[in-house]
Amino acid sequence: MTSCWGTQTAPGGSSSPHTSRTSSPAALVAPGPPAAPPLLSPQTVLNYLEVAREAQSCSAHFTALLYSEIYIDKIKTNMEENRRTQARTSHRITFDESSQNFTISSLTEESVKDTGISLQDLLIEVYRSIGEPDCMGVEVRR
Repeated sequence: MTSCWGTQTAPGGSSSPHTSRTSSPAALVAPGPPAAPPLLSPQTVLNYLEVAREAQSCSAHFTALLYSEIYIDKIKTNMEENRRTQARTSHRITFDESSQNFTISSLTEESVKDTGISLQDLLIEVYRSIGEPDCMGVEVRR
């Protein structure tokens, strides 16, 4: 009698690899489901603000806050890189006082332009959900 592993089963119920019908070790491995493809390819670019909005809609408030912070870091990095690139192309060194200051207003403008999502509104909603509506220094009326 042959088991699902491709080995002969002796009449007493024990199997013996010496009585295998195949000589290949790979044939002794049970077939399983094929490996799942990776969920994200290296070319996939996540928009962290959209992920944050979806997390908030699922009541994952701290996750929404985390992804909002990641989005802000990426926006800041992109804005700083754009300023550096502009300074290199003009062959001048400029020190813009506002280059070190990122306000919630400037980041919100960028988020609306980028995704159509207001960063400020999302953050107010997140902070309100976790019971800290005054974290942004804005009084939020209920």
